[in-house]
Amino acid sequence: MKDKGGYFKGMAVQEGGGFIIDVGKNPNKVAVFESPIDMLSYWSMKKERVRDTRMVSTNGLKLVPKRNMKKRI
Repeated sequence: MKDKGGYFKGMAVQEGGGFIIDVGKNPNKVAVFESPIDMLSYWSMKKERVRDTRMVSTNGLKLVPKRNMKKRI
């Protein structure tokens, strides 16, 4: 990828679709979001209350990310 002024423009997605962030060392709750921006916005607004949670974005609720999400949770 060429450097275009010091910023990244592209897709940063985990294999199989979706995006997962673990908050805490031993997540015992799961929070599911439709898009990565929804997940990150929620986390930034509620960061004091989000503890021990696996936060999952399904990238638009497509069938493949939902299947892969179940395997990874």
